[in-house]
Amino acid sequence: ALEQAPDILAALAAVDMHAIQTSGNCIRNVTTDAVEKIVTTDATGQFLFQNVQPGEYIIEYVNDSATKLLAVGHPFTVSPGETVATFVRLS
Repeated sequence: ALEQAPDILAALAAVDMHAIQTSGNCIRNVTTDAVEKIVTTDATGQFLFQNVQPGEYIIEYVNDSATKLLAVGHPFTVSPGETVATFVRLS
């Protein structure tokens, strides 16, 4: 199940970014420190940031009201036309 998530997301991804988690999420450009997009998870804990511009990013995981930072993902690079999947364990 969880071990298959990278393969499942890779199969579904075309030009967008996918991940799985259980709360709210934002993607932050680490060069500009700007929050580029904010999304919430669906009923299965999945979320998607579409049309992400090339750059260096981190994903910040927040509670549903976006008042508490729960975790910060590892920095990653999005290149033109690239799909990126990332995972963070929340404990």
